[in-house]
Amino acid sequence: MLVSRPIRIIRVTIRITQQLLCIIRLTSNYPTLISSSERDEERLEELRELNRATKEATGEYLSDEEIKAIRTPKWTDRREFVDND
Repeated sequence: MLVSRPIRIIRVTIRITQQLLCIIRLTSNYPTLISSSERDEERLEELRELNRATKEATGEYLSDEEIKAIRTPKWTDRREFVDND
């Protein structure tokens, strides 16, 4: 089926517009990912402070169950970082 030139131009323009909107949507989530990791770092630091304060007050650290109730573990918590320099 032959399509006239103006209709073909309109279809191409629509497709390009859709692709650009998709790229904009994907890149607009980028700051959200950064801020969520920053928030997680802040929560982790607050948990460390709470754990230190609990140690001073009671003489014992928080249990693993208490820590998991406050903050769910992330996969990076279990990962060992090795410096091979």
